[in-house]
Amino acid sequence: MLLEVFDYESELTPISVFKAMREHFGAPCAMLESAMQDDHNQFSLIAASPVQEVVSKDNTFSKLKIAIAKSKTFPKSFPFSGGLVGFFNWEVFDEIEPNLASSQKSPDPHAIFYEFSHFFAFDHADKKIFAIQTTGDKSSFSTINQSIINAARKIADSIVDLDALKNEDYADFSNFESEQTNAEFTAKIKLAQQKILDGEIFQMIISNGFKRDVKGLDGIDFYSILRVVEPTTHLVFYDFAEHGQVCGASPEILGSKRGQTVTYAPIAGTRYRGKTIKQDQTILAEMASDPKENAEHDMLLDLGRNDLGKVCETNSIKVVKEKYGRFFANVMHLVSDIQGQLKTDFDAVDFFQAIFPAGTLSGAPKMRAIKLIQGFEPSPRNLYGGAMGYFSADGNMELCIAIRSFFLKDGVARFRTGAGVVQDSAPKKEWLEVHNKAKSLCKIFNYGLRNL
Repeated sequence: MLLEVFDYESELTPISVFKAMREHFGAPCAMLESAMQDDHNQFSLIAASPVQEVVSKDNTFSKLKIAIAKSKTFPKSFPFSGGLVGFFNWEVFDEIEPNLASSQKSPDPHAIFYEFSHFFAFDHADKKIFAIQTTGDKSSFSTINQSIINAARKIADSIVDLDALKNEDYADFSNFESEQTNAEFTAKIKLAQQKILDGEIFQMIISNGFKRDVKGLDGIDFYSILRVVEPTTHLVFYDFAEHGQVCGASPEILGSKRGQTVTYAPIAGTRYRGKTIKQDQTILAEMASDPKENAEHDMLLDLGRNDLGKVCETNSIKVVKEKYGRFFANVMHLVSDIQGQLKTDFDAVDFFQAIFPAGTLSGAPKMRAIKLIQGFEPSPRNLYGGAMGYFSADGNMELCIAIRSFFLKDGVARFRTGAGVVQDSAPKKEWLEVHNKAKSLCKIFNYGLRNL
């Protein structure tokens, strides 16, 4: 285990170091970045030089447990201390509940995770950059680090004109292929509402897929734009070589584990931010008192408690913070934090299996909603509603939900967005919601293809 510390420099950014590391080591490589720091998110991690690979469509959880057990830990305590970095596709649920396995078989793996051996960790709070090597030739460690640092200093981050991106001209969907037409999607909404009236479900999320040719551009270029449009605590960019590229700007944690304490933080309720603090507080108060938002949020709290109950100690599950406003650059969310103490015979992988997928991406009751989704949506979800993040070698984990995210492979970018359907939903508004959620991704591709 080797560790070297560098001073923070304005020329050194997570993106510039990522590009320099990828140039040196090649892909697969990964970046987990925090563009908005808070008490729990002050690090950005760049990882390269894989030593273990889990690319799986069966026995995925057993393979992950074996790989985590083999992983090397860091010489210094970080939130991630060595281990596996990667993502799950939605279809990994087929392994969690085989009796509910979808008849639509995706050609993509259920999960792709790597253990890397060379890292740069940005500590944004203490203004330090740590270079770490867990295995390999010790004699070249400092030389490689200095070479990467020198190369990164010469790489300027892309300049993104945020004011220009506010132009609705960039929200043009005409070059995107939509998986469903308005009429097809509307019919699904009405059918879902009938299922609600029949008492089968209370709510379900129906999504629509979009794709477009990106003319050979690198996913990191679009990531550079997305992180400006959607700065958040959990930004992800993976270049997994022949397995494709993953990019995400997720505000929503699926689950985290620190020691035996596990946290589940459902989001239900979204509003655009005001122009002043006073306007923000007015908008938040309106959202917090909205009967529909409260009903959906209470439903998700019940789902969360039930999911944690599968793996946590009896009477340890508590809502530690309920229905509070969390503010991001462009929007605010209504969030609750649920915590529990994991039973000693369960680990981070077991915790993931208990909580996946998030109720915010399925509906309630969860199992029936998922089964209906499989029949309603014309193709596998793949990345959408999956999870991105890490399993740390010390037993901890943190995974965010794959929303505001895209998958790029063979020159084609794919993404999905969804609408939460309840009894009083208006189909036209749900179609509009799907496009409003997709707008930021639509804009980054249109902007990138016109300006890069």
